[in-house]
Amino acid sequence: MSAGIEEARRLPAEVHRAFAEAGVYHALVPKEYGGLEAHPRTALEVIRRLATGDGSAGWNAMIGMTTGLLAASLPEEFARQIYGQAPGALTVGVTAPLGRAEKVAGGYEVTGRWPFGSGCQNADWLCGGCFIFDNGEQALADSGAPETHLMLFERSQVAIEDTWHVMGLSGTGSHHISVKDAFVPEGRS
Repeated sequence: MSAGIEEARRLPAEVHRAFAEAGVYHALVPKEYGGLEAHPRTALEVIRRLATGDGSAGWNAMIGMTTGLLAASLPEEFARQIYGQAPGALTVGVTAPLGRAEKVAGGYEVTGRWPFGSGCQNADWLCGGCFIFDNGEQALADSGAPETHLMLFERSQVAIEDTWHVMGLSGTGSHHISVKDAFVPEGRS
């Protein structure tokens, strides 16, 4: 299976489905949103065992699990929309603030491009870190540092660029992801 994962440059659909059905992606999601709310030690052990079988599979599991932690910081309505509807929904993304999010009525208009979008081809939701702008001016946090948020995008809003051509861990599918003028409601920020 490992050779097939590397050759496909992504986690195969059947492996992705097996992870979703087994609750791998929802391991750290709160129980109230359909997750397992596993102890972090348990999550690390699952990742370790999967990575022993295939490094790319372990990496994809880790990305899905840790991004699932976002459920605990979202307003309930959005956490249920993303994590509570379909068991095993996969969220992935890049936290680096490489996008620009302009405040608009009800949320943000986002344009950005992020490298290393591991697991993006199987994802239901993708996220990207952004600098916040208000009326064209960069917003600042109370500390005086630029304000940044992580924006969650519906899969249909995101373009996946075929950029991940590497030797080793090519099965992580860590392509660039991008959005242009994508609306993100306040609750998915």
